[in-house]
Amino acid sequence: MKGSSENFEGIVRKGHGSTFGVMVGGFEYTFFQITENDADLSFLVEYHRGGRDLTNTPSTSFDNDLFVGTQLAINDMDDTQTLAGVITDLGDDTLQTCVEAERRVRENWKIEAEARTLTNVNAENELSAFKSDSFVKVCGSRFF
Repeated sequence: MKGSSENFEGIVRKGHGSTFGVMVGGFEYTFFQITENDADLSFLVEYHRGGRDLTNTPSTSFDNDLFVGTQLAINDMDDTQTLAGVITDLGDDTLQTCVEAERRVRENWKIEAEARTLTNVNAENELSAFKSDSFVKVCGSRFF
């Protein structure tokens, strides 16, 4: 089986400086039950566009960016899931990569892992102050 979904969010703001609009739009295409264990594999694409006049407003890192990623949901009793993707700044080729994974362990525990990196960061990009802030995080949670 296959399935797809589309999304769009946008705003237009007036009143504080110049009028501007921003939007995010994308789609997800999922292949259901790709394995004997009923795992689902999704491909995701999103486009981020900002329309601010950068001379009078705070800058944003999502003014002309493309996200491409994939998600794997194992659909097992432990709710095992992973998400991996890349956000590319289409203006200067700055790359943000992310990998997220989570899984329940027994009835009361959940483990989550996340890794984020910035590479090829242009000195003019809003994210340049964070170019050395890549990280890996592992978290365990207990529910009672």
